[in-house]
Amino acid sequence: MSTLYSNEIVSGDHVIVNQTFKKPSHNNSTILSDMGASGILSPLLVKKVTRAKCPHGKQSRTRCAECLGHSIPKAIVKKCPHNLIKSRCEDCVGHPIMKKKQAPFCVHGRQKCRCVDCLGVCEHGIGKWRCVDCGAHPQKAEKLCCHGKRKSRCLSCTQPCIHGRIEKLCKDCGFEKKKSIIKKCAHNKIKRQCDVCSSHNYCIHNRKRYTCILCNGAGICSHAKVKANCKVCQTPASGVKRIYKNCQHNIPKNNCKICGYQNICVHGKRLHLCRICGGNSFCSCDGGKMKNACPKHGGIALCINCIHWPDPHIKNPVYGEYCARCFKNKWPEDPKSKKGRQKVKENRVKIFLQDNHISFVQDRAVLDRDSSCDNSASRPDFQVQHTHQELVSIYVEIDESQHQTKSYTDTCELVRLNNIITSHQFRRPLVVIRYNPDPFTVGTTRITCKELSRKAKEDIFLRELNDVIVAAANPELFPPLLRVVKIGFDCNCADTTECGFVHTTNYPDQESLLRAYNQMQ
Repeated sequence: MSTLYSNEIVSGDHVIVNQTFKKPSHNNSTILSDMGASGILSPLLVKKVTRAKCPHGKQSRTRCAECLGHSIPKAIVKKCPHNLIKSRCEDCVGHPIMKKKQAPFCVHGRQKCRCVDCLGVCEHGIGKWRCVDCGAHPQKAEKLCCHGKRKSRCLSCTQPCIHGRIEKLCKDCGFEKKKSIIKKCAHNKIKRQCDVCSSHNYCIHNRKRYTCILCNGAGICSHAKVKANCKVCQTPASGVKRIYKNCQHNIPKNNCKICGYQNICVHGKRLHLCRICGGNSFCSCDGGKMKNACPKHGGIALCINCIHWPDPHIKNPVYGEYCARCFKNKWPEDPKSKKGRQKVKENRVKIFLQDNHISFVQDRAVLDRDSSCDNSASRPDFQVQHTHQELVSIYVEIDESQHQTKSYTDTCELVRLNNIITSHQFRRPLVVIRYNPDPFTVGTTRITCKELSRKAKEDIFLRELNDVIVAAANPELFPPLLRVVKIGFDCNCADTTECGFVHTTNYPDQESLLRAYNQMQ
């Protein structure tokens, strides 16, 4: 505004135009020369407002804690009796309040503007709404340091912690600080991950609705897996990309034991799979089983037919959503039903132990094993849970037909027991009861169900097991390494009264195991 018109009056830093104030140009010298012929200025003129800053760079001294010498109290928002801001409370205002408009959802339960099924995938293998080559708005480029990395993630630009890592990503210092700052709900959980405070995110199976297979959540692909973890779906044509980046060892960063990121505990295991650290993959039902194998916690790994039975089985990928037992009972003529074994005799022993109130863990890896050991993958049939299990370990093995096959001999069984012993974290006596539910030979006599009934054989088995459980209070009664109790095995005894169908072998050290191994060959 460099010239004046007839209806304009200039004064100082302001111009009146029909009682409306306007700012003049920076060159005021050309305007002030015409002011003499103008009328009287209005008394309503207001001086120009300039925001002065304090020496600390704040907008006002009254809002600077350093200038005032004390902290500035935050404004207290008064709330209505319903614990809401009064202008946002429908009960106090008396009419419904318009909320923020949300994007409409499609039939697939996603936002229409971000649904792969509705919009499809472009020729570059990416969702059309986020492909820059197809016209999508590019994301704001991140500022990189001189080393080509984000400055907050560059060890050269930031000062590393005492452990030689970036402080905010270090599980020993920075990660724990960040973890303590996160606000938690009344149930000591992050609010969006709490099944009570955020119940809308959880389904009737007590799992996250997005990744629940039984509810067919939006995060589940057609292969019954989480999309981000499915190798089949992670192709350019599918539009699904893996959300976890691999480290230099070609392992997802958070799960790499060598790099030691957040998901690895001090015992070298994943946090959710470590019993000692209280991993969230375990529940408190039946001695602490995995949640995916617990009917009360969804049991997504269980067979859909027997999930609510007293003895549910884990589903077999060969039979789809069914276990081998249910599949063979439902479709006995199917070619798949003629393959594989059903563990009928093992399940019979399982029911027998349950009827006699003996706690156990079935077909699981050794509970106190050292996962770093190469031979720690062995799984006993039953691991008996008793009062003195920290002193003596008791396992039960069901050896159908004495496990006498061409591919599985006595030496194989001895090697397997040796692997179980060496994989133990704690050195304590191990007692293994090997029970044969099938016929056997004593001397020259063949013992079948006619000579020894199934109930009589089970009574012998229960008697020997109870004797070991009672004697476990005194571990000095057992050999330091291993004791094997065989029930119902072939022997050279003269008659049945000589051995009572029970034979015990003690192995006090590794040398005795080696001698027995050489004799069997």
